[in-house]
Parts: sequence; structure tokens; C-alpha cells
Amino acid sequence: MFSFLAFLGVVSVKAQRNELGVRLGMSNLVGDVGRTNYILQKPLDLNRVSDWGFPFYGGVLYRFNFNPHQTVRLDLGYNQIQFSDKAAKEDYRRMRNSFGKNNVYEASLMFEYNFFPVNNEQVSMVSPYIFGGIGALMFDAPKATLVHDFRRDADGVALAPINELDYKTTADYSLGKKVTMHLPFGVGLKYKFNHTWAIFAEATFRYTLTDQLDHSKILEKDVKTSYNADILDPATGASLLQSGSYYAVSKEREQEFINKRNIGDGKSKDWMNTFSLGLTYSLEDLHVIVNNMSLIKDKINSENLPKHVAIIMDGNGRWAKSRGEERTFGHKNAINAVRNAINACNEINIPYLTLYTFSSENWSRPTEEVNTLMNLLVETLLLEAEEIFSKGLRMHVIGNLEKLPVLVREQLQRVVDLTKENTKGNLVLAISYGSQNEILNAVKNISADVKEGKVEVENIDEKLFENYLYTKDFPPVDLLIRTSGEIRISNFLLWQIAYAELQFLNVLWPDFTKDIFFQCIVDYQNKERRYGMTGEQIQGQ
Repeated sequence: MFSFLAFLGVVSVKAQRNELGVRLGMSNLVGDVGRTNYILQKPLDLNRVSDWGFPFYGGVLYRFNFNPHQTVRLDLGYNQIQFSDKAAKEDYRRMRNSFGKNNVYEASLMFEYNFFPVNNEQVSMVSPYIFGGIGALMFDAPKATLVHDFRRDADGVALAPINELDYKTTADYSLGKKVTMHLPFGVGLKYKFNHTWAIFAEATFRYTLTDQLDHSKILEKDVKTSYNADILDPATGASLLQSGSYYAVSKEREQEFINKRNIGDGKSKDWMNTFSLGLTYSLEDLHVIVNNMSLIKDKINSENLPKHVAIIMDGNGRWAKSRGEERTFGHKNAINAVRNAINACNEINIPYLTLYTFSSENWSRPTEEVNTLMNLLVETLLLEAEEIFSKGLRMHVIGNLEKLPVLVREQLQRVVDLTKENTKGNLVLAISYGSQNEILNAVKNISADVKEGKVEVENIDEKLFENYLYTKDFPPVDLLIRTSGEIRISNFLLWQIAYAELQFLNVLWPDFTKDIFFQCIVDYQNKERRYGMTGEQIQGQ
């Protein structure tokens, strides 16, 4: 199943793809015995509960959500169904008074469609859905052994029959397991009340390819025969009852038994229907992007890597809110995503990674959140400094650092000094950074140098201007990534991204993984970067 879904193409990271759940409810039979209710067992025969148990359905399911609307699901379940003619509306059924129970095990593979994007990882919502598929049922089917025996005297000695009818036939009933196909379909309502948990209610209708769930039919092949051999036929050496007219009578009795045992419409098939309530849990750590079942990292061309990747790390607050937590909870859980981005760059040797850590506009956020972010930054620098150093990365900091608390500035400078001799890669943190302010300061500084005679106006060009930016020692950005589904730049590296490829991902930052980063690189390499030229010009170079 997973291979087939992967064959369809790249799986969207917008959906929470893996769900495990449980279902509980009641199953009811629509057949030739009992009352034909389509959903609930009605009325419930409480007198039979001590003998038969409660008419029950219990099961587990796995959902693979390959986008916010569409799902493939696997259901495994157990049904205990009951049937009694006493509850029937029809007089002939009540007079017949057949009754029983069956244990039915189910395995179904179904397609599910949600009318609203309830599988989107970023939101909580309610959605009705429909589903249908195919499956197998294992159930108890009636069997019988007909025993043909001689009449006997008081001592148990077989008496020779006086004619072909002068012997007795008794039936020994039993149950045996059988498997049949069924076609399940139905409707449901799903409510995802936070990021990982959802409840649902659904009605399932199953058209089965058997007429034996209510034990209303016994098949000829399920009726075995046994002949007592106390008296033998001299001609054949077999039981006398297996010869001549005795054997013909035994066959008539077998057919009579089958005809009498089979009730109702033998051409109709049974339905088994269920009403259930369920609970599912979404697995959060499976954000693996699949493309024809090959590893994404192996698709990366090491000769065509971006020199500089910049990331707008967005969505921490929404990630926390979807879990019923405060925004600060999202910031604390975003550290692993930062590690994923750094490690991914390090693995494929991208020389520059810039992370939009704290914008100049972020100072306007609630004081408590700002303080949490500053404390978290200090804590992270203390914990991660040695790791950054051991990877051979050099750390840089850009932005209006004078606004930062002294302790934050000190810790930043400590890591900058610690890693200044490293050459394997560069990690740039944009803190208290705003691109408009950066450009404005560059203009002011150039103006001052012109006024002092250090710069001639006619010599001002792009190269000179870049020397007045925070990023004067870095290459221009080749790839800009923004998480959370928002499509905007948010005052980040406006000059530096002039010719960058822009990618906006429908994944919240705490859920960002190395595989997602590698897919971004693959998508980047699939683009033709023309810098104002035509495709033919690029190919001719």
C-alpha cells in the first residue's frame, strides 16, 4: 500500500499522515433470522446476555493520510452478532423461533474522503467523511454430521432392518471457521480537537458474500455422513446401510435434513452493520517525504548546491496552540528543528546557513515571550556551543545587537570567538535584525563617507553598496525557505535575496526535518536559474 501511494508522487507534508486508533460499538446482522435493523441491535435481548454476552464490536485501525482530505485505512475488528426470531416483526419468524450468535473477525482496506481538510496538522476542525473498500470476514458457519445407525435391542446389539426404512438417522451439529469477502462502506464524522488526538463516529455497512452469518443455511459440502458397520453387506464388505435401497434412503434423508435446516431466502446475502465511536492518535515524527520510495538525499546533485541558504523559522506559536499550549512551548520545542537544519547543511556541505532568529519587529511582542526567547537563546548557546565547534562551523551574528541584553551579547560573542578559526561551514544568526533598517544604515554610512570624501558618488554601485551591509563577507542568498505556509518575506535579507529561489512550506517549524530540507534542495536543483537571460543562453554557457 505504501509503495503504491509513493508511486503517486511526492507526499504532502501538510497532512499528518499516520494515525493509529481504536473503535468500540455494536454490530447488527441483517439476514434471514431475527429483526432486520440496519444499525443497532434492537431490541437487545437482556435475557441472553449471560449466555451470549453483549452484542459488541471492537477494533483497531491505521490511517495513512496522503493529503488533508484523502486517506487509505486498514481496519481490523471483532464482531459478536446476535440474532433471534423472538425480536422479529414477522409472525412466521416469531413462530419459527430460530436464534443464535456468531463471532466475526474482520480485515478491511478502504479509501476515505474527508469533505474538509481535517488531516491538516495545523488546525483543529470537524469534518464529515465517506469511505468504502473491500475486505475479508472469518466467521462461524454451521456444520453437521449425519449418523446412520441400526436400531438396537436392550443390550445395545444392532438389529437387522426389516426394510429400507427400518434404521435411524441422527444429526451431530458443530461450528467451523469460514472466510468470505465483504464490501464495506459508510459515513462518519471526525473531530480533531488538538494536534495529535481526534474522535470520530461512523456507521459502517457491510455487504457480505455469504448467507451463513445467521446460521440460516448449511451447505451440502458441510454435511458429512457416518454409517454404522455392525451389520455388513456380504457383497461389498461395507455397512449394510451403504448398499442398495438403504443407501438411497440415506441420501433422501440427507437432502431432507439440508432442506429443513435451510430457512429464508437462499439467494440473498447477509449484511453486517456497525455503529461505532473511535479515538485516533497522530504520529508526529514521521515527516518523511516519499518520492517513488527512494531516499531524497540520494537525489541531490553535489555539483549544484546552493552556497547560501536562509530560513525564516515560522510557526512555533501555532504549533504550540494546536497542542493546547502557550506560544513559548513552541519556541522551546523548535531547537530540534534548528539542529536538523544545521546538520542537513553540514551533511551535504552547504557553506552558509542563515537563520532568522529574532526580527527587529519581534521586540513588540509580549514582554514575557521576549524574555523567554532571550533566555532560551542563552540556554541554547551554552548547550550547543561545543557541538557547533566540533562540527567545524563558524558562527556569525548580524543585526542591531545593541538592543540585546548584555548576557545575550556576551554569550553570542563567546561562541563567535570560540568558532572563529573554523572553516567547514558558516552559521549566521540574524538577531534583532530588520532588512529595511540594514539598508537604511548602509545608505546613511555611504552618505557620510561621501560627505567626508571617502567615496565618490559616481563609484557607488551594487558591489560597493554590499560592503556596507551586515552580510558583506557572505555570498548572496541562493535559496530562501519559509515554514508555516505563510507567503511573505517579513523584512528579511531584502537585498541579499534578489535572485534567490523562494520556497514556502506547509509545515510548522518545530516539525522541520532533515528530509524536508533535502527535498527543498532537490526542488532548488530542478529550477533553471537564468539571472535575466533566456533558457537557451543558460544552456549555451
